[in-house]
Amino acid sequence: MVKKVLLYAAVIWVSLIAFMPKESLYFAFENMLKERHVHINEKHTKEKPWGLNIDNGNIYIFGIPTTLFDRATVTSLLTYNTLTIYHADIKNELVETPIAIDRLEAVYKIWDPLRLSLEMNGTLGRAVGRVDLRKRTLRVDFTDEQKLDAVKRFLHKDKKGWYYATSF
Repeated sequence: MVKKVLLYAAVIWVSLIAFMPKESLYFAFENMLKERHVHINEKHTKEKPWGLNIDNGNIYIFGIPTTLFDRATVTSLLTYNTLTIYHADIKNELVETPIAIDRLEAVYKIWDPLRLSLEMNGTLGRAVGRVDLRKRTLRVDFTDEQKLDAVKRFLHKDKKGWYYATSF
């Protein structure tokens, strides 16, 4: 009896993930971002059983192009969700040199619902961070001090090294 219940639960879970309208949820999220003046233009989206692929995207903030990316993947297992962006270029008037990101991963876990964890590799070296939704803060810690010259004026220093912190 217990095996049947567990089997039914597993089949329902897999079905929910596989048949979830991922593209519709993405476009609803995109419309929510537009209300906050963040626009994402993508060339192509494709659903897959466990997530969604987004190719050749541009991110605009207040109508200003800020980020170009080659590919982004959204993977949802309902309790553990990831957004991974590959080969992004951040171009902004505030930073003299464009920042290239090889890989940026944001992870949301249902057992820690008020936090997102971040991990990044790129021209600024490796960085890890977190978004605290309760306190409405973002903190990103950088590990390679030699690669931070282009953005040091936006960073702070403590015992652990250089970091970027802001609230929203």
